[in-house]
Amino acid sequence: MQVTLDGPPEVHDRRRPLANGRGTFNQILENLIVLGGLAPQVHVALRVNFDKTNFMYVPQLLDILPQALTHRVTVYFRHVFSSHRDWREIKCERLPDTSQKIAELSKKSVMADFKEELADFKTPRAV
Repeated sequence: MQVTLDGPPEVHDRRRPLANGRGTFNQILENLIVLGGLAPQVHVALRVNFDKTNFMYVPQLLDILPQALTHRVTVYFRHVFSSHRDWREIKCERLPDTSQKIAELSKKSVMADFKEELADFKTPRAV
């Protein structure tokens, strides 16, 4: 199963609100914890999307994730950006040296005891 978080609560909720404007971070985290109790055999790939606007907050996400998740969750990082002029509302901005940034974040996730998934450094993903 793959779940996406884009940073700590205030960052993620700003980037991924519900239609009513409410945040999604706390519900996602709660669901991950409940899933661990109900189906411990289910492996979760935690995808962390980043760009120039939220990269600096990603380490904070790793710091606040519960230790109970570290052995059931694989964390991986993806650089996302808007490549189409009509998508300005997405506000994902390119970040230089993405391979280096992914390597830095991966090292931090391993230091936080999360499993590491090898990143695909070839091409950043455009949205």
